[in-house]
Amino acid sequence: MLEPGEGGSLSFLKDKVGAPRRALMLHSVAEPLTREEGWYYIAPGRFHRLMRWLKVLGYKTATTAEWMKNEVSEKQVLFTFDDGYDDLYTELLPLVIEHRYTAIIYLVAGRIGESNVWDQESGLRARNLMSLDQLREMQKYGIEFGSHTMTHPWLPDVSDEQLRKEVTESKSRLEDLFGVEITSFAYPFGGVDERVRSAVADAGYKLAFSIESGPNLRNDPLWQKRAEINNHTTLTDFAFKLRNGRSLKESIHGRYPGFFRK
Repeated sequence: MLEPGEGGSLSFLKDKVGAPRRALMLHSVAEPLTREEGWYYIAPGRFHRLMRWLKVLGYKTATTAEWMKNEVSEKQVLFTFDDGYDDLYTELLPLVIEHRYTAIIYLVAGRIGESNVWDQESGLRARNLMSLDQLREMQKYGIEFGSHTMTHPWLPDVSDEQLRKEVTESKSRLEDLFGVEITSFAYPFGGVDERVRSAVADAGYKLAFSIESGPNLRNDPLWQKRAEINNHTTLTDFAFKLRNGRSLKESIHGRYPGFFRK
């Protein structure tokens, strides 16, 4: 029962439910060749500048175990990488080793060591995904893995049978490959509805991420938010996303919906 005056106190709420947790989403650390690629990739130079800012601003990385136990502090952020591009082996792994960073990579279980077929179908260039040997070496340094389905489809449109296969078989295959329980999932293209969410729950996942931005407080553990970092992310936006889970523009729009209307 709340004592008089406690209900409106932000510090009281934080004590009761914990600090809002922020997750960041990245894909590939590679030089974009087009503006469109810049919305998915981030150039290595820009990525490493942001990582230096991460340290300057006093942030550390969180693990999924800390996230699920609600033990993430205001100065921790969860780094997530979708798809498993091979540039993470050369650009992310050295940072993990040097600074003891943690991260989770969401793998397309049926495409390990192959290429990004789903992007090629949308007109983007072919890119290599990490090999099993590369992934196992990253695992030695504490990198976590989660499921991003078997083939990276838009899940709301697939049949019930394919949906079950995509979420269940990807989990069991990754567990066989890496010898650990796979508890986390990321919805391809952010495609999630109640049917998809139920299939993910039935498969035994404890945590799942959308591509909706914002902080996570007491929202659905199988419908978590994360802020995207790409080649268009400025240092200001990066600082806002670390603190609020949203860019400056998104933060203003959320508070004043008509601010950016012409």
